[in-house]
Amino acid sequence: MIFRNHPHAPQSLCRGDGSTGRISSHFKPSGSPDETGETIADTAKTLSRFVDGIMIRANRHEDVMDLAKFASIPVISGLTDKEHPCQILSDLFTIYEQKKLNSFEDLKKIKITYLGDGNNVTHSLILAAAIFGMEIAVASPKNYEPEKEYVRKGLEIAKKPARKFPSSPTASSLFKRGYPLYGCLGFDGKRRRKRNRREIFKPYQINVSLLPFAKPECFDYALPPAHRGEEVSEEVMDGPKSVVFEQAENRLHTKKQSSSIYFKDKQKEARCKM
Repeated sequence: MIFRNHPHAPQSLCRGDGSTGRISSHFKPSGSPDETGETIADTAKTLSRFVDGIMIRANRHEDVMDLAKFASIPVISGLTDKEHPCQILSDLFTIYEQKKLNSFEDLKKIKITYLGDGNNVTHSLILAAAIFGMEIAVASPKNYEPEKEYVRKGLEIAKKPARKFPSSPTASSLFKRGYPLYGCLGFDGKRRRKRNRREIFKPYQINVSLLPFAKPECFDYALPPAHRGEEVSEEVMDGPKSVVFEQAENRLHTKKQSSSIYFKDKQKEARCKM
């Protein structure tokens, strides 16, 4: 595992691997390839001789793509500045559980309302919604909308005609359409350092004043570690509609399953060599 600083991500994968008998090694930022000066290609080729698979959280999407290009083992993207696929797997599994769906095909009945920064989480959520046939509504401040490339990809996957997405719809109007409510601020460090960030995103906070606009069957989830009082209020995060901590727990289960699927063949190969 090659990880940036994060309080939960390494633990969820390490604990998940440990429960299935796999052994995980965690590179802290000070020991990662970008700090040692080694090229990504050399790191990929070397680690391919040591381990059965790699999960990486990186600042640059291109770094993950290059690692996968030069590695001869499976590479799972834990997070990049463009996408956050593992988080979305956890989100979908949480929806599946909370809505008591019969199969993942039933996700097509679900509508998701996303409030906040049009960031890596939004991009992966748009793609996942398109793949599973879900309807997604996104409300973001001006200049914080999802990248047009991901909107285009989502429409292509969903095989829907191109249409203009509203750049900044009101949160209350979207709540009337959606079931799960997703609140998220930014991943981008430059955005987080803006002094007026809280003011920019304040109208997009999930709080008790917005819940009356939502359908009764809605529930709230946010990207852990959540920023209390920013993307979601404390009353909502600790309230009966919140599944934030169930969502966090499901990171463990979905990462465990992902590594079991992608690394299974490599483990069989290793046992044969021994």
